[in-house]
Amino acid sequence: MTACTTFAAVSAADGKIPATFIYVATNGSDAANGSADAPFATLKKAVEAARAIEGTVVINMYGGTYQMTETVNLTKEDSNLVIRSMPGEQATVTGGTVLPYSAFKKADAAFTDTLTNAAAKDKIVSANIKDLGVTDLGSIKINGFISDKTQNYGYAPTLTYNEKALTIARYPNDDYLYTDSILRDGSDKNMFFDTLVQVEFKVTDKRYKKWANKDTWITAYFVHDWADCTAPAEFNEESDTVIGYTNTNYYAKPDRRFYFFNVPEEIDVPGEWYLDRDTGVLYLYPVDGMKADDTLIYNSYSNDFVDINGAENISFENIKFSGTCAKAIYAENSDNIVINNCEFTGIGDKVVSFISCMNSGVENSYIHDIGSWGVYMTKCGDKQKLVPSNCFVKNTEIATFSQYRKTYCPAIQVLDDVGTTIANCKLHDAPHFAIRFEENDSVIEYNDIYDVCQDTADTGAIYTGRRWETWGTEVRYNYFHDLEMISTTTGMEMQAVYLDDMSSQTNVHGNVFYKVDSVALMGGGRNNVFTNNIMIDCKKPLVFDARAAKNSGFFSTNTNRAELAKVPYKEGIWAEKYPELVNILEDEPEIPKYNTLTNNVYYNTPEFQLDELVTKYGTVENNIKITKTSNFVDYRNKNFALAEDSEVFTLIPDFENIPFDKIGLQEYTYVDKYVENGTELPAPEPVKEEIKVIVNDEPVVFDVAPTIINDRTMVPLRAIFEALGADVDWDDATKTI
Repeated sequence: MTACTTFAAVSAADGKIPATFIYVATNGSDAANGSADAPFATLKKAVEAARAIEGTVVINMYGGTYQMTETVNLTKEDSNLVIRSMPGEQATVTGGTVLPYSAFKKADAAFTDTLTNAAAKDKIVSANIKDLGVTDLGSIKINGFISDKTQNYGYAPTLTYNEKALTIARYPNDDYLYTDSILRDGSDKNMFFDTLVQVEFKVTDKRYKKWANKDTWITAYFVHDWADCTAPAEFNEESDTVIGYTNTNYYAKPDRRFYFFNVPEEIDVPGEWYLDRDTGVLYLYPVDGMKADDTLIYNSYSNDFVDINGAENISFENIKFSGTCAKAIYAENSDNIVINNCEFTGIGDKVVSFISCMNSGVENSYIHDIGSWGVYMTKCGDKQKLVPSNCFVKNTEIATFSQYRKTYCPAIQVLDDVGTTIANCKLHDAPHFAIRFEENDSVIEYNDIYDVCQDTADTGAIYTGRRWETWGTEVRYNYFHDLEMISTTTGMEMQAVYLDDMSSQTNVHGNVFYKVDSVALMGGGRNNVFTNNIMIDCKKPLVFDARAAKNSGFFSTNTNRAELAKVPYKEGIWAEKYPELVNILEDEPEIPKYNTLTNNVYYNTPEFQLDELVTKYGTVENNIKITKTSNFVDYRNKNFALAEDSEVFTLIPDFENIPFDKIGLQEYTYVDKYVENGTELPAPEPVKEEIKVIVNDEPVVFDVAPTIINDRTMVPLRAIFEALGADVDWDDATKTI
């Protein structure tokens, strides 16, 4: 785990929760009774047993690996359930099959003689994975920005070593080929978001003529750098062309990127592999340093691990989920579903999904090396009534995501939600977004974001777009760094924050941008705020355009208008919270009005590039340049909090110093909160009650402390009267006060 987790127990006085305990062990039996001495063998059996028990139930999974064969379904009758590893142990739920490296032998010459790189011939090893226990070889799936949902759509099987996905043999290995002339661009089929259409093009690199072309696939950006498509490839020998597939209304163009994969002849670098699905033989170029006692994992499991619907108060604690082409945990119409201190790896589809949930989220967890989304939330909260969901992703690292589907599957996605929080997360290493949001009244704060958008352009580390009504989100106190633009033929760029196509009323405040190719792009929206940010060593500035006002022939606001029409923005809580929205359609909505860009600091970064309409209809002031690294606490070691004597506080007296030390993952201690019913606990220490007297909002100080005697409160009166302004005297002769 990388979220700095430690473990601690709590005493009875700390308020442990009594629960019925059920036990599961890898050497257990589903014919047992589920006690500590006679544990069940499967999670499914433990869940079935828990349904007959009133109150909170804790399923304790002893350490070890649990092979999944079907989805565990949880409903309302499974509420008040905790599923966890035994404290101090690690339970792993998996769909993958272990392949011992010792089973791999030197590949036969009939295969190696077909390799295009002769230098690789003596390196390839092979094993029949059917003989090693793999019963379902799986298949490569169609996927991408928009793919055919009615055919072979999904996620391909994976081969992993040390939890890193190895590469299905591809050409070229790291770079791309480019489309040459286009014979068919797909426009003969006027489809959008529904059916695959063929594109046909020429390629100057003719290496594909050396391949047997048995089951070759292609991943391509046929038009835009933010729209990938993975589909089968075909070859037309008569016209000497390549046939690929897409299903967008953005038709294929020359000079666009693509690569071939699942090409056995191209295994030529460590970590590449190919599976012959006719024979079950897997061919591998071993990773450097692999030893006989090492293992690999082949994953073709295609079921979700856990599906939850209509339940409440379910938590998963300290469990590792590894290896499925589907989802790990899917929750819908549920309340208080919490994933805490868990690890997820080798998941193909969305790792954790919350659909129409409340008070649910992921915290203190580690998600890495996955095929697509990390955490996916949609319709959480009531958007019509602006009731917050209180859903969250907190103190969680999500790394190396979007590895099969390249675009529009970020680490965290929140769509049509209200009142969610994304805080103290570490998000890095991916081809596209880190966070995509289209929500209301939410907070994105204290996140450490870097090395994303590594393979795309016209994109942002944090992205939202084409929505006028998604108001009230705060993007604050985040650290964006080391975001480098790819080389592309499309002319598009990337930025840390992207408020695309009229997105409005996002407050970007108190963030640090360091070594970012482009700070931000604001696409013509209104009521946006960019304040109190620090930009350091960035190549390009914040850009704020007026795309709808000045490119009306090209740009349409139909999506913005359609989404606005779905909510009661002219009345009730909407009109009360967002009065500026009430008459937006009568107030030249295409013009970027009422934006605020103030109190920002540049160091070695170009100044804002603003359209004249942004300046005319907004507030732009007090944005300053500094030239000395001594303004920062420790520039060399990348502590970009401002020093106490920084000139920024003189030039902008109300500048808020950014709490740089609070950004990113925070240390977390896992607390065992549960105690088994019937366990005798020591009585809690008595709580000493403190008696206070307040006069005119000030506490009264006594020479002798007040106390309780025989259930009566005894308070010295002299101090009280004196606090009220009276003189207190004692007459010894009459014994009176």
